[in-house]
Amino acid sequence: VGFGLAMGATGIMMIFPFAATDINGMQIMQVIHSLIGVVFIAGILAHIYIGSLGMEGAYDAMGSGEVDLAWAKVHHDLWVKEQQAKTASGPQLGRSQVPAE
Repeated sequence: VGFGLAMGATGIMMIFPFAATDINGMQIMQVIHSLIGVVFIAGILAHIYIGSLGMEGAYDAMGSGEVDLAWAKVHHDLWVKEQQAKTASGPQLGRSQVPAE
């Protein structure tokens, strides 16, 4: 949030040049704006890597929409507990019954 606010403030300062600062201030705003942009780009690339190739099973989960129980317990343990509680307290299917889809 802080970087976003700083990016917005420096961007506004560059849209309206010399309204609040001199040439030295404008140069500082450009440097700050570009450095924050580089940090944002690095963060985006890291997020894409970790969300796809950097975490085992994540890429397959995006493709199929399913994960194994061990992966789900490690990454989303509260959700797993909620789903298991719903299954345990809800109607149970017999051997010959199939869920409606």
